[in-house]
Amino acid sequence: MLLCVISLCLPISLQQGSMWSYCLNEEALRLGLARTAPVVGVLPDSRLFWRLHKRLHKAEVKAEKKGLGLWRQDSLWERVSKAVRDNAVSRVLGRIFKRT
Repeated sequence: MLLCVISLCLPISLQQGSMWSYCLNEEALRLGLARTAPVVGVLPDSRLFWRLHKRLHKAEVKAEKKGLGLWRQDSLWERVSKAVRDNAVSRVLGRIFKRT
């Protein structure tokens, strides 16, 4: 699992044509591949800080609500199959049937 922290002081943007550009930090947060963290040294009273923070936090919350990336939950089938696979009785039965 990929875990990285996006800092608020370095917004990385990608220019796409002459008119459109998007923030790669925001895209990583939207996919649930990162988390936001405040950066020491940046003035938290500045308007730029709060504008970026609001935008990035909104993208992180959307990913969390959708259960993407870091917030992905295993499905019921995955949890049950893992419990059966890790069960001692099923391992013993598997070894017995493997030999026959």
